[in-house]
Amino acid sequence: MLPYKLRRGDLFLAMFLTLVLLLSLVYPVWHWLQSDAPLTAQISQNGVVIERIDLSLVKQAYEFTVWDAAGKDYNTIEVDHGRIRVKAANCAEQIDVKAGWLQKLGDMAVCLPHRLVIELISTGDPAVDSIVR
Repeated sequence: MLPYKLRRGDLFLAMFLTLVLLLSLVYPVWHWLQSDAPLTAQISQNGVVIERIDLSLVKQAYEFTVWDAAGKDYNTIEVDHGRIRVKAANCAEQIDVKAGWLQKLGDMAVCLPHRLVIELISTGDPAVDSIVR
């Protein structure tokens, strides 16, 4: 026997928390199902978009190097079908290189010393931004 008698508000709170738990379990599955959308890699440096690559159109792997304005710092970017990564960089901590392959919607690689950002965005619905995702 419970020492506390359940009231109507307690039942409502329990049902509400159960609903929130179920919705939090549904979101990752929904996000995983949305990963088949065509992806575009958006590469920006100093806040300016320097290149957009439709990853579904890449047939053969290639790489290119992005240099800073002074021509001293670099990031070598490797592109393959459906994925992209920073292969090499001359920054100290190599956080962008350690990010590995970016292949899902919302994945990012950031090199703060070189002010380089690679973000995977969807080409399907431009009305939805990365915060909503």
